[in-house]
Amino acid sequence: MFAWIELTSSCNLRCVHCYVNYDFEANDERTQIRFNPFVPELIDNLAKVGCKMVQFIGGEPLLLKTKFEEYIKLAKSKNMEVEVYSNLTLLDKNENLVNFFKEYGVYIATSFYSYDKNTHDRITQKPGSFRKTLEAIKKVLSKGIDVRVGIVIIKNLNDQHIKEYDEILAEIGN
Repeated sequence: MFAWIELTSSCNLRCVHCYVNYDFEANDERTQIRFNPFVPELIDNLAKVGCKMVQFIGGEPLLLKTKFEEYIKLAKSKNMEVEVYSNLTLLDKNENLVNFFKEYGVYIATSFYSYDKNTHDRITQKPGSFRKTLEAIKKVLSKGIDVRVGIVIIKNLNDQHIKEYDEILAEIGN
């Protein structure tokens, strides 16, 4: 059994195709990141019914910082595999979190929107997101952590780039 747990509906990007609430501003200290307070209970209940893997999603789960690590530790203590689906833009310079993922055997998943940085950033509506995502993928791979990449095709934005996806992702993975 596999379960997705949405940890937060807050996100630091504003992807044109996404459904989450974009209520997080990195420069706004007044912003409160919304989080799902039922996660520990959910993990316990899932373990009781035999769930073997959870994927933590959002919004952007990396916004939760310490709670996020607690949830991973709890799931792992229940003998669950853990995958984190993140845009990775908060991971590019966070060596401690990458080491935490390695230590706890966490799998990583992300979305990738284009081999072209301008197209990628146009879709996320966040300048620099392409660079941060690629740097984070490389950092995670360098630690021996598997990364699963979801390619999101959006008509009239990146659908003409399908062929180039394989090339850039193969280059990153080598």
